[in-house]
Amino acid sequence: MSSPVDKPDRNLVLRAAAEEVLSCGSSSETDAQCMLHELQVHQIELQMQNEALRSTQNELEASRESYVNLYEFAPVGYITLSLQGEIEKLNLTLATWLDLERDSLIGRDFSRLLVPEDKHSWLSFITRFGENSHKARIELGLHRCDGTVIQVRLDCVFQQGSLQVAVTDVTARKQADTDLLIALNEKTALLKEVHHRVKNNLQLVSSLLNLEAQRNFDDAVSSVLSDMKGRIHSMALLHEMLYQTDVFAGVDLGDYITKLAVQVFRVNSPSASAVSLEVDVVSLPLDISQALPCGLVVNELLLNSLKHGFPVGEKGVPKGVVRLELVLLDGLAHLAVSDNGVGLAAGFKLSEQASLGLILVSDLARQLGGRLHIETGLSPSFKVIFPPKGIQLQS
Repeated sequence: MSSPVDKPDRNLVLRAAAEEVLSCGSSSETDAQCMLHELQVHQIELQMQNEALRSTQNELEASRESYVNLYEFAPVGYITLSLQGEIEKLNLTLATWLDLERDSLIGRDFSRLLVPEDKHSWLSFITRFGENSHKARIELGLHRCDGTVIQVRLDCVFQQGSLQVAVTDVTARKQADTDLLIALNEKTALLKEVHHRVKNNLQLVSSLLNLEAQRNFDDAVSSVLSDMKGRIHSMALLHEMLYQTDVFAGVDLGDYITKLAVQVFRVNSPSASAVSLEVDVVSLPLDISQALPCGLVVNELLLNSLKHGFPVGEKGVPKGVVRLELVLLDGLAHLAVSDNGVGLAAGFKLSEQASLGLILVSDLARQLGGRLHIETGLSPSFKVIFPPKGIQLQS
């Protein structure tokens, strides 16, 4: 088959040859047959070219129809806007979403379709968007013909002097976000109320213990009631802190035990000047399942130091200091209480102690997944070492 470049020349040559044969009546039969053969070959060649052109045309029509269908009936809307925000073109999907005739939207200012509260955002967006912009995204609300609103996301690209925009319906997602926020607010309010009621109930129990303590009991019973009040106060303080925040999974342990230590000293310290409190703690966001046991540990150890480290009337004891520490070492939390009091008795063994407080501390250490370490000497220290369950607190 001849190439497209030489087809006109070939046609001219064949025509000239045919005219020459016809004008020369004396041409031989052989010449006529050769010319006829050439013409027949050329006729077949033209038929084949026509078939190829028809096939290419059919393919182009099919491709165009596929493109049109893809554009018109895509699951997202497509719209072309001028840099002034006028609608130049849009697909049937978007027109159907808006429940408007497509022709009525051509040439219309796009901002007229927006809900009033989004018009300023759109004008600022379209002003910033120019030829130097590559891609940009914005979410807006569009009015439908029946007055309802659909929430859409616009993905914009500057191309050929206009904005090519893909429009995605995000109404369902927006509604889900709203429903989730409402549910979260309801949950927050409920949890706040739960912690508030627990705190109030614990305070009620503490008040009942106060009333009971006013009866004439011996020192042992009074001491037990006082210890119970301290434990209740440590739990009530945790619920009060949870009530005052929007994070209910836990608290900052450093902040919690500092407030708790101040509270314990205010209630149980022998006098304002006899024993002082030193606090050296780090910030440690901690899960509530560990924060409560830690609070009880601090309460018991502080009470233990105040009761037994500085006995009334003891001579030769310097100004009392109780030290509360919280540090992180190699991923483990070290929670310690020490004092400069009279120290532990010679041969002290935890297993031989009948004190409910120290037994409780040992049990709480195991509950935390850690252990209780006791250092004897001039400045005895009770230290609970455990792996913390951290949480993310809001800033």
